[in-house]
Amino acid sequence: MIERLLGESLKVTVRRVIGFAVVSLGGLIADFCIFLLLLRAGVAPELANFTSATLSCSIVYFASTRKVFSYQGRFVKALFLAYLAYQFVLVTVASWAVAQLVHLGLVAYVAKALTLPVTFSSNYVFMRLLTKRRGRQWPDEASG
Repeated sequence: MIERLLGESLKVTVRRVIGFAVVSLGGLIADFCIFLLLLRAGVAPELANFTSATLSCSIVYFASTRKVFSYQGRFVKALFLAYLAYQFVLVTVASWAVAQLVHLGLVAYVAKALTLPVTFSSNYVFMRLLTKRRGRQWPDEASG
């Protein structure tokens, strides 16, 4: 199933997942630091999560496109905008989930940690599909 979805061997997928995990760990550390700082400053958990996650996801995008997914094309605005739109939806849903878990009585950082398995795995799949070219040029690359 992985080979059909992502068009690569299991060995390559495992190598990429590990690389993405390492890059994401750096993003996660930045995310949690910003999140905790914003909470200390009195920002609501859902807004703190939205802000910290958006910043860290952008860091992960730029760090992982070439290093993890071996994307060698030029910077393509359409790809980054698609990624930002995807992240907006994902981070909004994750922030809503954090708020709901906090309202149920969980500590904010525990609530945020509970969203990580879903956000990590969906981020990996989206980034892989986004950077996979299937033998054709991206629109901004074809023009020069």
